[in-house]
Amino acid sequence: MYHIMYAGNAAAFDGMLSSVISLVKYNPEPINIIILTMDLTEDNPKFLPVSEMQRKVLEDVLHTVNTESSCRIVDLTENFRKDGDLTCGERFTPYAMLRLYANEIPDLPDKILYLDTDVLILSSLTELFAIDLKDYEYAACRDYFGHWFFGWNYCNSGVLLMNMPQIRATHLMEKARQMCIEKNLFLSDQTALNKCAVKKMILHPRYNRQRRINRDTVIRHYCASWRFFPYIRLKTVKQWQTDLVFKDKHNVYNNATITEILQEYLRIKAAMPIEK
Repeated sequence: MYHIMYAGNAAAFDGMLSSVISLVKYNPEPINIIILTMDLTEDNPKFLPVSEMQRKVLEDVLHTVNTESSCRIVDLTENFRKDGDLTCGERFTPYAMLRLYANEIPDLPDKILYLDTDVLILSSLTELFAIDLKDYEYAACRDYFGHWFFGWNYCNSGVLLMNMPQIRATHLMEKARQMCIEKNLFLSDQTALNKCAVKKMILHPRYNRQRRINRDTVIRHYCASWRFFPYIRLKTVKQWQTDLVFKDKHNVYNNATITEILQEYLRIKAAMPIEK
């Protein structure tokens, strides 16, 4: 069974849905999805947790391929509240920090793949899950731009193959959370994971392509990226922004496989009941 972790609020559902659709397209094995969420409506009325209806839709997608698959929600509101000074900067919601509480979930499997909601899976994950992490805390790919500025092995945290026994043994998550409380970091949770890791494995970039789709791409990450022509700018296109993705003709955001995945995403979204 493959164990997959996502994190976010109700507004992140579009990313989760499109990602799960792509996941089952290439992975017929039983899949256990764990969604980390929290209710922060006291701080912001938009910060609603992932709902039961949304969970059920994701599980229904899983069951179209394998009825042994499952999807469950883990509410980490209280865990987050106890670290009252935990901040994630202006560009991200507090939900970006939820992966840093993985060590506080007692029943997690030893090996779990954390995915940001802005990723699509474009191939089998068999080889990725077969990687022996041994005494590594996690495996990740270098950040496309960050490794030029913050160290050659500075990794992008949008795809993390996590070794939970080792993470607990080195107290990685506790140290990362404390660093986020004490310091104002650029890309705070990602940078803290890089700085606090005792030993991390560097993966081939095909497991977290951050710029375009290549022939060997296993996971395409629709993260923000710098563009230098015709002028310097930070460009962000997410996979659920289908109008923008479908307009792409240069194999950066779109190809035939992506179109097929996103058409299925739009079909399921249109059939969903309006949540009250």
